[in-house]
Amino acid sequence: MAQVACALTIGVRAAAALLGESHALATSLPAALDALQTGAIGWQHARTVVDETAGLTPAAVSALEAHFSARTRAAAPRRRAGARPVPAEAPGLA
Repeated sequence: MAQVACALTIGVRAAAALLGESHALATSLPAALDALQTGAIGWQHARTVVDETAGLTPAAVSALEAHFSARTRAAAPRRRAGARPVPAEAPGLA
């Protein structure tokens, strides 16, 4: 945690939150991660998905992701035209 905080020049608590949110996206929210990587949603939207799905059953998470993935795909061309995709891996954090 402290190494990430130092590298990003943020506090340890902020680094812990960032790592926790990233872990949730990578392990439990594949549709949200895909949308983030393609630029269909931004980081704040992804954080909201993580927050709103915390504590839900895997079936409920899948249903919620499917619902919002469909809405995001429909709205993405209008809101995110020209958005740059997020790299799959951040260099130096592996």
